[in-house]
Amino acid sequence: MRHRRDPRAAAESAINALENAVEASPPGGAITLFVHAASPWVEVRVRDEGQGLDEHERDRAFDRFWRGRGGEGTGLGLAIVRSLVEADGGEVELRPAPGGGLDAVVRLRPDRSTTR
Repeated sequence: MRHRRDPRAAAESAINALENAVEASPPGGAITLFVHAASPWVEVRVRDEGQGLDEHERDRAFDRFWRGRGGEGTGLGLAIVRSLVEADGGEVELRPAPGGGLDAVVRLRPDRSTTR
């Protein structure tokens, strides 16, 4: 049986990563969105210029109801993103951005059956 792709995974992941970057960045800070296709992945990366997260915080960030330093919201966003992405055969991680801030990285396998 062929795995059925969930089109919400990419959209939900990108929206959540962008919302988190806006919240984490200082006023006037830049948010950068990268999209890169490198077999076998399509990688979407959102970089912010905020304080970033230490290793322990990056590990916890995907826990349900966990919110970072003064974070708002329910603390469910990244938990939902990870669930959607992994159910679709992808990966998601947070890593320190060069020069400070955070990179939210989502890797999804493209659905080759829909390409022309």
